Amino acid sequence: MKLFKAFLVVLWTASYATAFFKIPCSRPVVVERADPIVNPGVLSGHLHTIMGGSGFDFSMTYEQARASSCSTCKVTADLSNYWIPSLYYRGQDGMFTSVSQSGGMLIYYLS
Repeated sequence: MKLFKAFLVVLWTASYATAFFKIPCSRPVVVERADPIVNPGVLSGHLHTIMGGSGFDFSMTYEQARASSCSTCKVTADLSNYWIPSLYYRGQDGMFTSVSQSGGMLIYYLS
């Protein structure tokens, strides 16, 4: 009976498990005011740290992304680009200093 209950618990929790994989990216391709999804072809309202394929541009197509010659991510066949807003620290004097993106980023794909 104990084994049957354990089996039911495993079966019940397995239905809530999700599959995922991770892509580590080591360094930025570029840091610039670009966001080809929200602001294609023009300057973005803020600075982004961009990682991934070398073909990143202000306006991109799937074909341009696939034409990248390299990637800053460990899965080199993935020539996608990933970007996050760049961070700044505001000092007591009111000046802003860029916070360096050390260690890269880790992209999660969840299903």
